[in-house]
Amino acid sequence: MIDLSTVRTINAIIEQDSKDSTYKYALMRGAIEICQHYSHLKEIKGDRAVYPLGLLAEKWIYYYYPVIAHESFIPQRSGEPENPIIRGSLKFRPHFLKVTNFYKARGGFDAFWNDYTSGNLPEDIAQEVLLLLRSVRDTITENPMRHIGYSHFKEEYKVFTYEKGPTIRKKKIYPDTNYILENFGTYTISADLSEAFESLGSYLLGEDSIIQQWAEFTHRMSNKAIKTETMLSLLTTKPEDKRYVQMAGRVYKQVLDEGWIECVWSGNTIKRMSEMYIDHVLPFARWKNNDLWNLLPAISSVNSKKRDKIPEPGLLLKREDVILDYWQKLYESYPDQFLHEITRSLTGNKPQQQWQENAFESLVEKADYLINTRGYAAFVI
Repeated sequence: MIDLSTVRTINAIIEQDSKDSTYKYALMRGAIEICQHYSHLKEIKGDRAVYPLGLLAEKWIYYYYPVIAHESFIPQRSGEPENPIIRGSLKFRPHFLKVTNFYKARGGFDAFWNDYTSGNLPEDIAQEVLLLLRSVRDTITENPMRHIGYSHFKEEYKVFTYEKGPTIRKKKIYPDTNYILENFGTYTISADLSEAFESLGSYLLGEDSIIQQWAEFTHRMSNKAIKTETMLSLLTTKPEDKRYVQMAGRVYKQVLDEGWIECVWSGNTIKRMSEMYIDHVLPFARWKNNDLWNLLPAISSVNSKKRDKIPEPGLLLKREDVILDYWQKLYESYPDQFLHEITRSLTGNKPQQQWQENAFESLVEKADYLINTRGYAAFVI
């Protein structure tokens, strides 16, 4: 059971902490989403929950990219100047602008996020992305982590603590997601707060809460030039999943070309591509994950019934053999990417030799969490 004092601490952070930038909103949003999505990477040390600091840096890139790349200047600090090199600008805005300008004619946010998460950043921009990630990490640890919760505890670094990790002196490092996860250090929050974020985070991130306040803050700081609705749209922008859907689709088309393919949920035979739909096992609207393991073939009529519902654990167990068979086919076609994605999203540091068993167990746990803790509708056949 969540202690009422933990809820009070959360309320104090959101409502009472002074704010002269959007940093605290970004930190809280990132910490909540990481607690919900990356419980398999959490370590408990005493009364603290430990998470990779690199995940927070990545979350901030995800949140701020649409804002920085917008055609109009959108201030994110009180009195922030439009010139990014003038005092008072976001610390990381100059690095960010180099990245967004590079991708402006190359597909924008969608292209950048796909390149970064798949390990395909062009050499011309890879080092700038690394500098951006480091600048974002330093901003997080030196600013909002220091001050968040001060109104309640009257002490710095009381809610969050951090360790940046070892200094690596290689002249050139490619900033793939593995490197960021393993070398950007760790941060901690109380185990009670971690549990509260896992259970109540969806409410905290809903309308009238963190994202809403971020949008309204920007509206005020821009002298109402930026509408709240515009900012809400930017802050909830998601990169399209077409590339990964196409990759998964090629695997299933090859199976279909050899005869027929089975609907992952109903077991019905799919005989034509027109009948097949690439379904998100954990719906993107609920889990925001486009990994290959999460993209399985369903017959269109079944997919239309499932929509944003979560497959009930009993259904997953019933269809385990089929799910594992499709995972094996995806693994055989994209071995490095598939293993990296399940390690990051499902298994954590568990032995890769048993990836099928560990990944499936984690999938069932996440489905149970979404249904029984978050309260989303279950999908059954």
